[in-house]
Amino acid sequence: MLLSVKNKRVLFVGGAGFLGSWVINKITLHEPEKTFIIDNLFSGKMQNLTNAKHKVGKKVHYVIGYDVHHVARAIFLPFLEDASCSQKDSSNLA
Repeated sequence: MLLSVKNKRVLFVGGAGFLGSWVINKITLHEPEKTFIIDNLFSGKMQNLTNAKHKVGKKVHYVIGYDVHHVARAIFLPFLEDASCSQKDSSNLA
């Protein structure tokens, strides 16, 4: 592997697909602290992730049934709103 994932948190989008689940299985061999998998199951299947779950148990977490855009928006929207408020406030200083 190019980058070491040992003792790090890994976020993988599309992990329930055929290729994504293969990559997840390879990643879990390198002992990440936690692995987070986002998949909307449009073409992926939960069955593809059973191998990874059996290998590392509680270290694999899923966000299933959501599109990555919904998850990203929930995570980053508060930061974007804060940034836009800061810009408005700073424009009043001039």
